[in-house]
Amino acid sequence: RSTPSNSSAASDVYKRQAIDMTQEEALRLTEIVVKLAKATGAEAERVTTVVTGIMNAFKMSVDEAETLAGQLVLVWEVGVITLEEMEISMGKLAQAAKLAGTGEREMLAMLVGITKEGGKAESNATMLGRTLTDLSAPKNVKKLKEIGITLAGTGDIFGILTQLSRAFQDEERKRMVLTILANKLTRQGITLLI
Repeated sequence: RSTPSNSSAASDVYKRQAIDMTQEEALRLTEIVVKLAKATGAEAERVTTVVTGIMNAFKMSVDEAETLAGQLVLVWEVGVITLEEMEISMGKLAQAAKLAGTGEREMLAMLVGITKEGGKAESNATMLGRTLTDLSAPKNVKKLKEIGITLAGTGDIFGILTQLSRAFQDEERKRMVLTILANKLTRQGITLLI
């Protein structure tokens, strides 16, 4: 593992960050990326890809990047996912979470939970992204509401999972939910999350 340099990290931040920022903000973000890279022993370029991918998806400011860095350290320490695996899957996962109304904290918490269940982390991240996409699809929201599962509080993914967990305690409602959410990855994701 190489030690990140400030100049390479700064260059990478500049190239990857789509959010408009001042020169001062770019410097602060570079410092956060270098600090995170050193803390995790990862390459600054990979850290930059993950950090800016999440920041862009959730329209986060540089002020929020420090908190995000702390959350990412926890994901790498507690979850069963490498930085390389996160780099590959984070763009799509972050977009799916954002579209589902889920915040970055909830997304990262679910990523930790689902990766701890075993299997390839990249596949688990894909499964989580698909689950979030299907849970927020308007046709599924409408059909689930018809059987008493209200997804109207988008952003409250844990409330939604609680409702699904309760529905799974009744075999008939479970069957109806699984008929609506027919995708194999979505079914696996829900099963792992609840």
